[in-house]
Amino acid sequence: MMSGLMKASRLRHWALGASSVVLLGALGCEKPVVASAGEAAVAGGVEFTVGQVELRYLELTEGEEVFEYPSPVLLVPVTMTNQGEKELSYSPAHAATQMNEGSTPLLYRAPGPEAALPPEQKATVNGVIISRGKVPGQLSSPKTLAKGESLTDVYLFEKPPADWSELILSLPPTWHRGKTPTLLKIAYQAATPKGPKVYEVNQAIEFDGVSFSVTGAQSLYVKTKDTAQGEGFSKNPLYKISFTIENKRDEEITYEPNHRAVAGAPGARLFSSAEGAHKRVQFGPTTSAEGQQEGRQKVAAGKKVEDYVLFELPGEEVSSLTFEMPASLFEGRGIARVLLNYEHNKPALPKELEEKK
Repeated sequence: MMSGLMKASRLRHWALGASSVVLLGALGCEKPVVASAGEAAVAGGVEFTVGQVELRYLELTEGEEVFEYPSPVLLVPVTMTNQGEKELSYSPAHAATQMNEGSTPLLYRAPGPEAALPPEQKATVNGVIISRGKVPGQLSSPKTLAKGESLTDVYLFEKPPADWSELILSLPPTWHRGKTPTLLKIAYQAATPKGPKVYEVNQAIEFDGVSFSVTGAQSLYVKTKDTAQGEGFSKNPLYKISFTIENKRDEEITYEPNHRAVAGAPGARLFSSAEGAHKRVQFGPTTSAEGQQEGRQKVAAGKKVEDYVLFELPGEEVSSLTFEMPASLFEGRGIARVLLNYEHNKPALPKELEEKK
């Protein structure tokens, strides 16, 4: 079963190499192909286009683990089509430790409409190397394209300065049959980086054939049962988040509630902008909460299981909460994130406690 631990990982950067500034001078007067924003560039029998550029916080999986990257990244998808008669070999440059105009993509600020391209001095944007996890759409091995075949690869760069409005993506001549880099203009507008998708209550979230949905949230005193003291209630009101896991696969899955998880084990999390992380509540070894699942269990194909998790009651300043559930707890990959509207209220004592009082 997957561990599902969320780990903050650092981005490594590849910067401009010294050899890049002398490349064009060594190649003589041949001018590079330049394409306007949104248009294709054809060089050496290869057509290049840039897809939708996006600024995003990355959340990636690798095997059984999920990695979060706290710095935003600019994703630049590049599509290349071999229009020549001969085969074309392409080798990804994601692991390059330095940007070199002759062998790796280069991203820099457009010098202005009157300036010649490429400019002698370039205000570059550092490239980014991912240390752990796989970026969707990013190629990891060389490809050979026959005539008419295409491929798309995704390159990562740091967030450009907010006052930049146009970028130049320089693609190396090693990617085509020419002698100079191919330049594609990219319109750029600073924006808030996108993050992993956040869902709503009663909205199903699919994980490899398993559906997860939060069905409700409420503040209440939780009914308990202790092997020594019998039935009772939680000492304080708690915040209860109920959810359903439905197995849509053809084989059974294992659900691990982890309600009594030890430190460091994967489990549900709750956050708010006003108070940060909210503490998850775990009862002692002799106490159980009524209706809460106990221990690892099998969920047959086509069946579902209902469960809930408990947190300490959020404060009066909290108006919304983000609930996170590792999909590894039900043999999925990734994180379920659900936005919860919240209004603080201290529930009334249960009738049994009121009578005792």
